Amino acid sequence: MEARVVGKQRSDYSITIHKIVVTSDETKDQLRKDQHQCVCERKRQNFCCLCCRNTFIGRISQRCPVHPEVAYLMDARNCGFCGADVKYLQLKQ
Repeated sequence: MEARVVGKQRSDYSITIHKIVVTSDETKDQLRKDQHQCVCERKRQNFCCLCCRNTFIGRISQRCPVHPEVAYLMDARNCGFCGADVKYLQLKQ
């Protein structure tokens, strides 16, 4: 088991933040498994809207099972041209 203290001080607010990180072999194995399930670093792809036939390059919004609190604001939740729901966005070959 390994433990370390990480400290950060912000001089403009005079606040010191400490975080204790404890890792064991089991935790490291779990982190490796979680990294395979992470969808945060997906590549951008070419999509076509089935309603308006416009195409764009981007990603469809998807919640990451490893980082559910992270939201990528540029991920598409609907068509940027006509506003159609995400179910009408199709991956273009």
